[in-house]
Amino acid sequence: MAIRYSNGKYLCEFQQGGVRILRRLPAGITQAQAKEYETKLRRELFDRDKLGKKPDLTLTDAIGRWLLDNDRKNKKKAQSEAKQWEPWVRGKLLRQAPEVAQSATTAWTQLSDSAPSTGTNNHVKPATSKGVNLRPRWRKAAAATINRRLALLKAVCHHAYKQGWIEQNLSGRITLLKERNKREVYLSKQQVMSLRDALNLPEARTATMLAAYTGLRASELLALQKDSVHGDTLRVAPGKTSKPRLVPVAKTIKPLLSRLPLELSYWQWHKDFLRARKAIGMPHLRIHDLRHTCASWLINAGVDLYTVGKILGHSGPQTTARYAHLADATLKKAMARLR
Repeated sequence: MAIRYSNGKYLCEFQQGGVRILRRLPAGITQAQAKEYETKLRRELFDRDKLGKKPDLTLTDAIGRWLLDNDRKNKKKAQSEAKQWEPWVRGKLLRQAPEVAQSATTAWTQLSDSAPSTGTNNHVKPATSKGVNLRPRWRKAAAATINRRLALLKAVCHHAYKQGWIEQNLSGRITLLKERNKREVYLSKQQVMSLRDALNLPEARTATMLAAYTGLRASELLALQKDSVHGDTLRVAPGKTSKPRLVPVAKTIKPLLSRLPLELSYWQWHKDFLRARKAIGMPHLRIHDLRHTCASWLINAGVDLYTVGKILGHSGPQTTARYAHLADATLKKAMARLR
C-alpha cells in the first residue's frame, strides 16, 4: 500500500522504475491529501524519468519538500525560518531563487518601502499622515539573522539540485553577508536573574536559565527531550560537530531538568527575550550571549580553556581561543594574591 499511517503521520512509499520512493508527510495531513500527494509525486517522477521533463517547480513547493525530506533536529526552527520567506517566494519559481534572495536581502538590510506587505510580524506598522496610511516599512535585521534565512534558501537549492528537481545548483549564486562575530557580552549571575524575572513565558525563563548555566546553543537546548537527562548530565544531540556530547549540570538548575522537553519555539523565546532585554536596560543583548556568559563563568571559576571547549562542544581549540583574554585575566587575579 503506497499510503500508510505510522506514529501519527502518513507515509507515502512505493517503487517506481526500480527505485524505492519514501516521503514522510507532516502531522495533520489527511488521508485524502496524502493520496493526492502520491498521485502528484508519481506523475512528476514519470515525467522526469520517462519523458525527460523537469517540473518547473515553484519556490514555495521546493521549500515545502525540503522541510519534508530533511530530518532536522529542530524542525520548529526550520519551519519558523521558512515562514520568513513566504512573502518573497509567493508566485516565484525555483529558478528565480537568486533574484528573490537579493530582493529580500536588500529589504532586510534597511527599512525598505519596497518589501511585500503580508500581514506578518516582520514589518513595522504603517505610519499615517493626515489619516492616510503609508506603505508598511520592513524591519531592519542583523547580518547574522539574514544569513540564517539565506542559508535555508541555499540548502533548499542544493537539495533541489541533488534530487533532480532543477538542472543547475543555484545555491552558489546566493551570497551571504559579512558578519562581525567578535562582539561578546558576558552577564553576571545577578543580570541573568533579572533577565529571567523580566520574561513573561515560564518556558522562556527555563530556557534562559538552562542556556546560561549549560552553554548550550539555542537549537540544542530546544531539542532536548526527557531521555536527554542522565542523572545530573545532559546528553546533547549531534550539532555542528556531528558528535553527541555529555554536559554536566550545576546543582542550581538541576530541578529545571524535570520540565523537559520545553514546549517553546525559538521565535516565541526570541520575542519574549527582546521585550525582557529592554526591560532590564540591555537592548543589545542576544540569546547567544547566554552561551558566552556560561564560558565566562567557567573560566573565572578556574576551568581551563580545553575543558570549556569540550563542555560547549567546540569543533577545535581555535573557537575556544576567543575566551583566552578571560583566562589571562583570571590568572592575573590569582597571581595578584601573592604577597
